[in-house]
Amino acid sequence: MRFLIVLINLFFIFLLSFPVYAQDSLDTLNLEILSKKINSTVDTTLRFMYINKFIGKAQKENNLLSVKAGYYYKYNYTKNDSLKISSLDSILKISEKESDPIFTPIGHIGKAIFYREKRNFKKALDALIEANEYAKETNDKRCFFQSNHQIGILKDRIGNYDEALKIHKENIEFAKNHTDVISQENYLHAIFALSFTYKNLNKLDSASHYNDFGIKETQENEFKDLYHYFILNKGIILFLKNDLDQAKNYLELAKTYFTENQHLPNTAEANFYLAKTELEFNNEEKAILHLKKVDSIFDKMKDLIPEIRETYYILSEYYEEKKDLKNQLKYIQKLIQSDSILNSNYIYINENLKFKYDIPKYTAEKEELIRSLEIQNKSRSYYFLSVVFLAVVIIIYLVIRQITLKKRFNSLINSQSDKQLEISKNTIEGEELDIPKDILNKIIQSIENFEKNNEFTDSQITLISLAKEFNTNTTYLSKTINYLKNKNLNTYLNELRVNYAIEKIKKDSRFRKYTIKAISVEVGFKSPQTFSKTFTRITGLKPSYFIKQIEKSQKP
Repeated sequence: MRFLIVLINLFFIFLLSFPVYAQDSLDTLNLEILSKKINSTVDTTLRFMYINKFIGKAQKENNLLSVKAGYYYKYNYTKNDSLKISSLDSILKISEKESDPIFTPIGHIGKAIFYREKRNFKKALDALIEANEYAKETNDKRCFFQSNHQIGILKDRIGNYDEALKIHKENIEFAKNHTDVISQENYLHAIFALSFTYKNLNKLDSASHYNDFGIKETQENEFKDLYHYFILNKGIILFLKNDLDQAKNYLELAKTYFTENQHLPNTAEANFYLAKTELEFNNEEKAILHLKKVDSIFDKMKDLIPEIRETYYILSEYYEEKKDLKNQLKYIQKLIQSDSILNSNYIYINENLKFKYDIPKYTAEKEELIRSLEIQNKSRSYYFLSVVFLAVVIIIYLVIRQITLKKRFNSLINSQSDKQLEISKNTIEGEELDIPKDILNKIIQSIENFEKNNEFTDSQITLISLAKEFNTNTTYLSKTINYLKNKNLNTYLNELRVNYAIEKIKKDSRFRKYTIKAISVEVGFKSPQTFSKTFTRITGLKPSYFIKQIEKSQKP
């Protein structure tokens, strides 16, 4: 007996010492190991001991990012509503000191989803507006997508289906263009929202198209919750298409899943449409059972989606036929209560969306359009000014060019023929060119006669033929022309021909009527292109311009 007492005492001493031992051992763990233990342990008490130690250690190290991660662990793993929301509030409070693209959006969007699921649409909307403003300020694409997605759902909730549809379409395109930040699961949530809104607009073919796509994608990716959202929506679409047998199968499948997982809003919706289906089959008693399940969910949530408020019409009419005034009054009162809640939410959501989301959004779009128009107008102004400037530059260029051409023309008109054909009569000794003096003098005389008699107009002249005509050799002739004229034979001949053409054009009105080709042949060029090019190089004027100006100057 005494031994047993000692053993019990030792046992209690062990129990009392264990937390101290556990605490000491936790102190040795770093944040990375604590994080792994938080995610791997299944014991709730132990997990929260790790979480609290994680937060404490992060605070001690002044690691604000890790502190926010610790509060996210707390939010993610707790089932306590007040602890969930306080954890998100802690994340946002710390984010005021150190904003980051991960936890700040989690804080805002997490609160919005939490309050929406609790049917507190007012607080959900407030959180979404904050999230949307944060996304705009920081260009946080993920937060922008998620806040718009939730706002689209709220617009759907209050019956603004066209506006909701626009948001969901824009979000889907946004997700397609930003696959680096928008996950496949979030993209499929947007697909579901689009299908759901098409259903509300009674555009059932479009609703079916997106819904069937969603079923295929979620089934393959094993997104169980989302898959059953699509299954429920499929059942409703089939009911609206009057395919009652198929509708019932899908609705039963969805109801079973959502009931087992305690998804109350979806369970209520499944029961409502099953009731409507049973009424089509004239199974009134089965329908009433489904509707009473909807009512019991309303008692727990104090909220219903607007489309299933019909529950209370059907129940009150049912009991009216049964002459059960007590239950008839009960469900009429429930109808009034649900309408009061729906109207309160509608007014708040509608007004706040209008003033805090729609108007700022449209104002931003208006300002963007104004900026675009201003830029466009500036661009047009710059373009106009550029065109004007270019036109002025071109005009100035043309004026200067005309003045220059006019000066060149006048210079040609006033030039003397003899000057154009004058030969340099440098006094040179034959020894300088290594040419006998008597031969040099004969070559110079031959050149003078050659120019005087306009023999250069023969297009077949070559150095060999000209040397033969001058009774000399090509070496002596080439040296003499190079020395006297400072140019080779070909350039020398072409300049003589151009100067001759100028004089002919100035003096001979008949010659001015020739074509450029005919003039070039007449003065000794083999091609009109060579003539025009040489004429322009020497005079700075095109032959056609020169002829035209001569004609103008000689008109009475």
